[in-house]
Amino acid sequence: MNQKPLVLSDIRSRAGAFVAQWREVEGYERGEAQSFVQDLLRVFGITRSTAAVYEKRAQRASTGQRGYIDALISGTALIEMKSAGEDLVKAEVQALDYIESLTEHERPDYVITSDFRRFRLLDLTVGAGEDELLEFALEELPQHVEELMFLAGYRRAKFGSTEQEAASIKAAQLMAGLWEHLDATGYDDHQASIFLIRTLFCLYADDSGLWERDLFSRYIEERTSEDGSDLGAQLATLYQALNKPESKRYGQVDDLLMAFPYVNGSVFGEPVEIPYFDRASRQLLLQAAYFNWSSIS
Repeated sequence: MNQKPLVLSDIRSRAGAFVAQWREVEGYERGEAQSFVQDLLRVFGITRSTAAVYEKRAQRASTGQRGYIDALISGTALIEMKSAGEDLVKAEVQALDYIESLTEHERPDYVITSDFRRFRLLDLTVGAGEDELLEFALEELPQHVEELMFLAGYRRAKFGSTEQEAASIKAAQLMAGLWEHLDATGYDDHQASIFLIRTLFCLYADDSGLWERDLFSRYIEERTSEDGSDLGAQLATLYQALNKPESKRYGQVDDLLMAFPYVNGSVFGEPVEIPYFDRASRQLLLQAAYFNWSSIS
């Protein structure tokens, strides 16, 4: 592929610019929190609003009262902002209280709290006795971007761990659901295998830095109808494009399609028939897209 993912040096440079931009700001939760979070996510290559949900309604497990999560990246991180000088431990407790009301696919691996001056990072994936907390000042962000690289789609996989085994089982279940749908429609087994291998490649590429984060899920969300009627055709168009250098592609006026890099090799080479999808199977594919594929073995 001729397009490189965002690298550590780029992210560190962006982090320095972020610090310079925000170090003198007053730091009011209500007026500036969303802009702060959006700029922070841009440091790690998240540039579209659909990658993160802002002010998501959620219910506190301890009180039953409704509130708002400042930002949620499904399956990855929950971000809770407070005004400058406020207690980040209390903010973290509030964030954890909200998690109970989230769906399985929404529940994050990390909780980030900030008061515009400091960051507090809680890793929910570590085992007992391991270091799970990290706190640092805004000015120290460039020195700590490696600990936040999960925002850029990079994960520190723990091979052989219980967490990775559970993630691999969940991933297999998601792919099995897609296989069952294709089988039920009468789609040829060999072609279904090829189609799902290509889909799996794209799902993994979304989370592993092979291309812009969540590019594949964005393509599904923005280029296909909610009833799923054109999903097969749009995926066929994408897989055809991935098999061609950008200069030789059809549809060069489509910026989203052109954002995908050329994939060398034979992954997208063999032609297959267009499969049938409906509303339910489109939703199943979106669930798979929202899953964190970088965490599997």
